[in-house]
Amino acid sequence: MRSASSLILRSIGLVLLLGGGETIGAGLSDADVIGVVRDLVVAHHITQPSVADFQPQSLDGINAALRALDPYSHYFPPNPNRINHGEFVPAKDFGIDLLPDNGRVIALPRKDGALYEAGFRDQQILVSVDNRDVSSESFADIGARLTSAARNGAVWLELRQTPNTPIQRVRLVSATTRRLPVEVVKVNGHDVVRIHAFVARQTRELLMSALKELDHASNRLILDLRYAGGGDLFEAMDCASLFLPAGKRLATVVDRDGARQEYHSLENMQVVRRPVMLLVGPGTASASEVFLRALEHYRRAYSVGAKTHGKCLSQRQYVLPDGSVLSLSNRRILGPDDRYCEGQGVMPDLSVEDDMLGDTLALIRRGTEAMTQRPDLTNG
Repeated sequence: MRSASSLILRSIGLVLLLGGGETIGAGLSDADVIGVVRDLVVAHHITQPSVADFQPQSLDGINAALRALDPYSHYFPPNPNRINHGEFVPAKDFGIDLLPDNGRVIALPRKDGALYEAGFRDQQILVSVDNRDVSSESFADIGARLTSAARNGAVWLELRQTPNTPIQRVRLVSATTRRLPVEVVKVNGHDVVRIHAFVARQTRELLMSALKELDHASNRLILDLRYAGGGDLFEAMDCASLFLPAGKRLATVVDRDGARQEYHSLENMQVVRRPVMLLVGPGTASASEVFLRALEHYRRAYSVGAKTHGKCLSQRQYVLPDGSVLSLSNRRILGPDDRYCEGQGVMPDLSVEDDMLGDTLALIRRGTEAMTQRPDLTNG
């Protein structure tokens, strides 16, 4: 006997959305949503689970069941602030990305945001918000506190770059900040191209624009991937094509049945021939690791920082009519050398101490010195 969710899937089919998502059905009850999610998991998840392997009893139990399969598959409930399946209503903020870091919370300044305009260029450890120590608060609570302060118009922050540096106190006024996937930031006279994410139909164009604006008299290009948590696999490969001759193997994806698909750098795309310094760390993950591995494999880049996250599974999103989203791991990603990095990460060419990882200028200095000893780095 077929389940109600199977009948729903058979009757409505799957409608492809821009961005790689799929939309399913309409007017489903909680039980129907659980059934549709279960059928999608059984049909598409990389581990090929059986119906017996995936039996959430409620909507709240879906993510626990998904975590038993892999760390990255996730069910996102409807979000009233989400528009166009992934874009969010702009709101005033302080131009800060909050990042968890071994029990601490890192504040990363966005270009042209309030923290950046206050003179901060590197990540900072967040010590207090409006005179309240946040060292024991949860990541979510700190985010909510900053959001509330942004609505009120201003906030006092205490920050320090490392646990051993002095605390700095700063007052910020909230404003609507552009949140682009690529930014060029100035760090003590150095142009640093910071990639936050590989966003389909955005990152490559922004990266090309950034490259055109940079001083080409410099003998190397600095790309910052420390905060690039991933994004669209194909956008990452298109970006890699900007640095490589046509026809180079970038990655191979393997589906749950073992079918392989190779992807290569595109024709007439290479615009950068200088050696590249890549700043990397534990926040470098997924599509960003694909980009990193391609440039390193062909000796187009020298990486400085710490071992990357080690996420070599790709996900596909299915959008339900109530606005909820199911993201499923569905393919393994192999590098140009056919190696699989899941759970292992990529070691940089030059590893640095933990306290140095957030100091962009120190990484540039160390990397510049080390690159002079690497005659094997190619100019494309």
